[in-house]
Amino acid sequence: MPNLKHFYFQLLVQKSSWSFTNEYLNGYVWQQMFELYLQYLSKFEFHMTVTKRIPKLDLDFVIKSFNYFVQKYSNWDMIIDRWIYGRRLRDEIVILQTLNYTKAKLTGNINIPFITCRTFEIRSTRNTTNEHYYFYSNTEHLKLYIENEKCNITWSSSLFQNVTYLLVEGPIIKSSWLNYLYNIVNFRQTIDEENNAQEYVTYISHFVNLENVTKLKFRSTYSIDQWKNILFIFKACPNVIILIISTPLLLLSKLIDNSSLISIFKQIKMIKSVTERVFYFAAIFS
Repeated sequence: MPNLKHFYFQLLVQKSSWSFTNEYLNGYVWQQMFELYLQYLSKFEFHMTVTKRIPKLDLDFVIKSFNYFVQKYSNWDMIIDRWIYGRRLRDEIVILQTLNYTKAKLTGNINIPFITCRTFEIRSTRNTTNEHYYFYSNTEHLKLYIENEKCNITWSSSLFQNVTYLLVEGPIIKSSWLNYLYNIVNFRQTIDEENNAQEYVTYISHFVNLENVTKLKFRSTYSIDQWKNILFIFKACPNVIILIISTPLLLLSKLIDNSSLISIFKQIKMIKSVTERVFYFAAIFS
């Protein structure tokens, strides 16, 4: 097709078991093809969502390989997001898209799995990644897995600014029944706990504009020990009207009776309480 002027390309590979070649993500391959066969091409836009097995893709190489198109087309830029996910962290998802490729042009739904935040990386052909939200203006649902280990934050504004439904999950903290019961009746507040909880929320806000969240869900992995993280997240989401939370956390006096949350609770329209199975064991010694 030597007279082709506009080329819109879409690739959705959402199963890591699919045999995938990295040539799709190599700008030098695209450059060679266009120079040989598409000399009249004036517009090249794409969206590629690829789920693949590790080893991880070299993001710096990919960015460098597409610099040809930055010089060739006016206002042409692309961005890459990548994170590792799954229970054993064996898969990676890579999302590449040009700035002008809108969701309206997509012919399939993009299933974004849990973002394991500590493995999240971002690259762009621009000097700054602070305009990342342009690429995800239609993303309204997001699932975050937050751990103690954090990724390197290289941006200043929230990556996903239009998210209205946020699901947050944390690592399971194993504790003895003695500690569990102790935390129910005794809450020791320290400056370190306050600072850690604030840092926790600040970290999440680098991914999501929390003020736009109207539906908030906490996975049952959050324990009583993590009540302060829940408190600070809740306070940072002043427009929540739907709350999904485990019953032990919901009934916790430090949350349900907290004066700083009264205004938020007043506007909530629906609460879904998730009950967990709790087994008690009794031992009788003679």
